[in-house]
Amino acid sequence: MSGKNLLVLAFTLLQLGLWTNVWAYDWSNDYGIDLNAGQDENFRLAETNEIDTTSTSIGVFANLQGRTEVSSIDLTLGANSTRYSESEIDDSDGYNLSLDTSRRGERLSGSLAVSAASQSTTQTELLDSGNVVDGERETTSIAPGLSYQLDERNSVFANPNVRDVTYDTVSLVEYTDTKTSVGWGYEFDEASDLSITLRTSEYDPEDDEPTDRNSLSLGYKI
Repeated sequence: MSGKNLLVLAFTLLQLGLWTNVWAYDWSNDYGIDLNAGQDENFRLAETNEIDTTSTSIGVFANLQGRTEVSSIDLTLGANSTRYSESEIDDSDGYNLSLDTSRRGERLSGSLAVSAASQSTTQTELLDSGNVVDGERETTSIAPGLSYQLDERNSVFANPNVRDVTYDTVSLVEYTDTKTSVGWGYEFDEASDLSITLRTSEYDPEDDEPTDRNSLSLGYKI
């Protein structure tokens, strides 16, 4: 199942479940707008044929939060647009959408985070790979979480996470990144606890074999 299909499935489940009691939440909101202008003397970080450009950008965002005694919903929407003076640099439009939810029960607690974003590759790939080609990167992710209280001191938890990255340019490699953490926790008292966590991850590029990684960690808090 692709990242976009996972995102659609997650939102559908949320609409059928959490939103049935929408009137029980205490709601608050925040929103804003950003305007920026800039000057860059070497946009592509090239040793020769440096490109000098000015840019203007505008961004808007809105955040909606809902709370009850045992659950929460946090929805964030954003959009941005950047225009460059040099015609050989592609103008950029992007967006981000995220939804984080949680519900706490007497024994079983759960959370779900889903997100989608579109960003310019000249911004995102500069940090990831040093590649500054024009293009757009589409990212979707879903991260459910569950924890169960076995008794007064013992608990178990599981936190899978799937992220799918695609590009509109063939010069960059699309991939899926899957991570899962499962573990056990023991609470000595209100201030100290012990935890054992097993983490697995798989990086699966479109044009190569996947890479797996596993780790086991022990934590103690005092």
